[in-house]
Amino acid sequence: MSPSPDLRLGLLGETPAEAECVLRRLDSTRIVVRTSTASARLAFALANYVARICPNVEIDGPDDEVDLPVFGAGRLTKLGAELTRTVRIGKPTAASTELVVDVGRSEPGATCYVSADAWSLRMSIGPHEVLNGVGPAVPAAAALGAAEVFRRVLPELPGVRLNGTFEWNLIDYATRVSSLTPQSVGVDAVCFGAGSVGSSLLLALLLSDAHGRLEVVDDDRLERRNRLRYPAWVEEPAATKKVAWLEGIASGSNLRVIPFVGTCRDWYSSSDQAPAIAVSAVDTREARRQVADVLARETLNAGIEGLAFHVSRHRFGDGYACVYCSYVDLSDHESERDVMHDLTALELPRIDQLLSGQKLTAADVESMILAGRLSEADRDLVGGRIGDVARARLYGQARIRPNNIPVEINAPFVPGLAGALLAAELLKPERYALDQRVDVDCSGVPTGWTSRPKADSSGRCVCHSPLRVNSYRAMWAQAITER
Repeated sequence: MSPSPDLRLGLLGETPAEAECVLRRLDSTRIVVRTSTASARLAFALANYVARICPNVEIDGPDDEVDLPVFGAGRLTKLGAELTRTVRIGKPTAASTELVVDVGRSEPGATCYVSADAWSLRMSIGPHEVLNGVGPAVPAAAALGAAEVFRRVLPELPGVRLNGTFEWNLIDYATRVSSLTPQSVGVDAVCFGAGSVGSSLLLALLLSDAHGRLEVVDDDRLERRNRLRYPAWVEEPAATKKVAWLEGIASGSNLRVIPFVGTCRDWYSSSDQAPAIAVSAVDTREARRQVADVLARETLNAGIEGLAFHVSRHRFGDGYACVYCSYVDLSDHESERDVMHDLTALELPRIDQLLSGQKLTAADVESMILAGRLSEADRDLVGGRIGDVARARLYGQARIRPNNIPVEINAPFVPGLAGALLAAELLKPERYALDQRVDVDCSGVPTGWTSRPKADSSGRCVCHSPLRVNSYRAMWAQAITER
């Protein structure tokens, strides 16, 4: 039987020598996250991302008592050691390189400096005036700080490194600290999808001290192979269903998580009204079409490809893109079928069944193993979804080419940052809501660029359906008029 592949790699089979060299570099790089008690929440969130990639991580701070959402309560240094030991994937080796990340102390000698308040963050290569506060900018700063560490440990990665001082805010996404300090509003939303993005959204909300209710809809189970990509997976789960796991994480907080085990279509069939705000944290075209059919007043969406992602806010039938517009398949579904066929070697009729929501059977997995698409270690995919086979290659991943051989490294800070932006959109007063879309590429720092994509021009999107548009307008006429 083949050994289990390292979860940090985007590989389904054996590990090539080039990838082994990259892993040795990750294992031998020592990361010191030095922090103050006031910035401990940010420091732990950053270390949580970094330790999943580079196992030799230390949180250096005063030995004060802290009580941090998700990460627990106790002495800062002891709690930090427990966190990094628990979440690391690899095994630390003798350090050949050391990087120091200063979180909120602003003392000389660090590689980079990170701080954040409720809505803004600051990063620099030298000491800076520290921002302090609690809000969605904290998990966003943690993800961006982890991305900077990632880029420095793997210099082969294309992209811009931090140079000087970088500032960004989650009010208007401009590259500056915002002078606005709005009070966070209560959460009242339905999130479709409890995977890497959905769980990162919950983590960001808890780190922001959010209150209110979040209904989470997913029919899938937790798989250990996804542990690296789920930053909220800090301790051993008490449940096997994703939605029950997230409910447990939020237990004791001011945010009530309501689990729904089922698909978006199941939820829609059992609900007597559309939600005011829906979150699309799903990863297939069909699932996004189902979310569009919910006809929520507004829908937030996150789409990830490699190190890049976008977060967008949509209405329906207003001339601008709905949540499904950018996923309309102009090739009449052939494109997705062909991609999945190449990745799995399964027959096209079976691909159609799996894309419609059927789960992988033992026969499916056996067929993929025999075809060389999976290894013996991947038999636990039975009962999973077809997206589980492809996601490691297509989702939140960086590619480098040592010796001109592609090596893909999973990057948990990408869905983490997407989750932080989704959290910001749920927590901001409506007058500051994102107007359509913001794009971020974690191979560098955010540009602050936002856009308003137009609706699908082919006429094939669900938002061109008169019946759906009329139903949406009848439900939300007053809200549409007010904005």
